[in-house]
Amino acid sequence: MKNLPEYDLLFTGGRIFGGSGWSDPVWLNGVLVIDGKIAATGDPPNLIEIHKSSSENTLREIALAGSLLLPGLCDGHLHLAVGGKTLELTNLSGMDKTQVKGSLRETAKRLGDKDKWLHAFNWDSSRCSLTADDLEQWLPDQLVVINQIDLHGGCVSHRVLNSIGINKLSPDPSGGRIGRDSNGKPNGLLYESAIDPVRMAVPDPTPDDIQKNILRGQDYLIQKGVTAVSEVLNPNTEDIYRELDKNGLLHLQVDAWQRFEEWDWKTPPTPSGNRFQLHTLKAFLDGSFGSRTASLNTPYEDQPQNCGTLFMSDRDLT
Repeated sequence: MKNLPEYDLLFTGGRIFGGSGWSDPVWLNGVLVIDGKIAATGDPPNLIEIHKSSSENTLREIALAGSLLLPGLCDGHLHLAVGGKTLELTNLSGMDKTQVKGSLRETAKRLGDKDKWLHAFNWDSSRCSLTADDLEQWLPDQLVVINQIDLHGGCVSHRVLNSIGINKLSPDPSGGRIGRDSNGKPNGLLYESAIDPVRMAVPDPTPDDIQKNILRGQDYLIQKGVTAVSEVLNPNTEDIYRELDKNGLLHLQVDAWQRFEEWDWKTPPTPSGNRFQLHTLKAFLDGSFGSRTASLNTPYEDQPQNCGTLFMSDRDLT
């Protein structure tokens, strides 16, 4: 059942933008919202009359006092469920090595248990180099996973490497690369599919966890003025989104993308709900520049043996 508001809204007294696309701005005097959707624009007295003839809800006027009112922003590509989780993780954005060290130590202190996984994200390798040796020096024998800012690579501690069985004899997996020191020993840097064993080793979130992460991320985005997103689905999240939508708890418009490898090549998408739809497939062809995994015709200048990682051949894609 849809959870509709108990009252309607009339916005007046501000700079109300009514333009579209690349057209010249159109400035409106008022906006009428009925049952959570824009019903009409124009002069407030006319909008009040429209409301009287269209809705039995109470009309609440919002006086903008000259403020600017814009349509909601739409994000073209994000990971809402994962993003909601990151709001409670250690954020290394913009930090140099000294700051990263302090932040990780503070997080480990809060965890208070070396058997608990320490997760951090938004690590910028161009600003701060990291290896498993660094993590061992700062946090001996801790389970540490640090995601690079582009999510195409990361750095893990020696304990994590040992737990997933990566050693000097481990070959690079298909579609991935294991970072190594000058002696060929894994240095904690994992790229693309090489980090998959880490993801499998970390306990899976429960459906309740995923739902909480989605709602936490949704609240954050709405506060920033974002009202629609394109979401890359992880396994098992589609049903959770559809249940939230059915129960009126999904307030963002969600255009979902299914990963290409998770489609059976024949099943059409389930019909769209109120705020959730799935009409798009996503295929990864290669990695990213930040992790030096974007596929190139010639090697990277700072990594002469590395041309990146190509996940599909032209034949596979065709």
